[in-house]
Amino acid sequence: MSALSDKVALVTGGGQGLGAAICRRLATDGAQVIVTDIQAETADACAKSICADNGMATPMTCDISKTGDVSKLVQDLRSRFGKIDILVNNAGILSAAKWADLDEADFDRNVAVNLKGPYLMTKMLLPLIRPTGQGAIVNMSSTFAFDHVSSFGLYSAIKSAIASFTVSLAKEEARYGIRVNAVAPGSIDTEMNQSLKDNSKMMDRVMALTPLRRLGLPDEIAAAVAFLSSDESSYITGQIVRVSGGYINPY
Repeated sequence: MSALSDKVALVTGGGQGLGAAICRRLATDGAQVIVTDIQAETADACAKSICADNGMATPMTCDISKTGDVSKLVQDLRSRFGKIDILVNNAGILSAAKWADLDEADFDRNVAVNLKGPYLMTKMLLPLIRPTGQGAIVNMSSTFAFDHVSSFGLYSAIKSAIASFTVSLAKEEARYGIRVNAVAPGSIDTEMNQSLKDNSKMMDRVMALTPLRRLGLPDEIAAAVAFLSSDESSYITGQIVRVSGGYINPY
């Protein structure tokens, strides 16, 4: 029997990048995966790819920053699946700017997607997770939560909040058998990090601070999420797991 057989897993931002890698890994491990994305085309493509490989996946569209969208999603989930065993709060956006130059609209959008989104998804899905008695929630933080880099102050602040959210939620939901952890990726080879790969000076700096001397792979993040979603991590909750190649900024 696969590690996640009979489990229903929902991944936000599941249509591309890290989200798609996570969806594929959870499906490979036996879960029925709900590929949730704001873009219907990417959600559909990811789900079709999983099904073509004999996995189980259902695409669903949702803007996680909007209460109405999330409420409708939860209603659909209740009628179609009846439960959620695993929630992966992965969806996120990134705006690079120093605080003094940060546009207010960008601030609001980043907070809405990266912080309010996980809050709404978690709050509204808990009634479908609690009855399982053994649910797992995995949030996506970042090494930037601990390493505040110039021009990424807002992202760092939000990912720090996600780390705090993870720990406090773990304490609150433990009585329902729900484990809550977060993965904090370092520099991963995704489209979101294309600007890093294109900047040789910045890339050299990151590699100098990364003992493994390479970018991480989306599948390596997916493996950590799969572990934290499975019974293999049954005594782990309230933890922020860094998957960063050992990245440490000494400054």
